[in-house]
Amino acid sequence: MKGMIEWFARNGVAANLMMVFIVVSGIYLWWPRRWSMQNLKSIVLFRGGLSGKARDFNWHNVIGVWSMIPLFFVVFNFLCLKFRKFRFKILILLGDFLC
Repeated sequence: MKGMIEWFARNGVAANLMMVFIVVSGIYLWWPRRWSMQNLKSIVLFRGGLSGKARDFNWHNVIGVWSMIPLFFVVFNFLCLKFRKFRFKILILLGDFLC
């Protein structure tokens, strides 16, 4: 395990691709089965009055959802900077807005 962590620390591209996988898989796992305001509130907002595992699960969801937004832009920006072909495809699709 220690060797794998050291390898990712030395290889920035692999670490970034792993972060892309983590963000995308987190979106997939977080995606609610049924869209309703109650389901969305329980994932996006802190709920008071919870204790123990329920509180920890709620905090895990809320912090994960809100930290996923800036993390997505950081990872996306690195992809634009590192991979020239990816950058040109994004420039063609979106113009100079993102990359």
